[in-house]
Amino acid sequence: MFRFDYSREFLRWALLPPGWHPTWHVGVRVKSNKKLVAFITAVPATWRVQMDSTS
Repeated sequence: MFRFDYSREFLRWALLPPGWHPTWHVGVRVKSNKKLVAFITAVPATWRVQMDSTS
């Protein structure tokens, strides 16, 4: 079991960057006791891919 002790400010910075969407945050809970057992998130990113013209 992992336990992390991040500050509220750090979590806000990490999980709510400019351009984020609420649908990108997903929690998985135990039905019987509502305990959060997993959390999946995504943040926006810009990628640039340069293709090699020799292939």
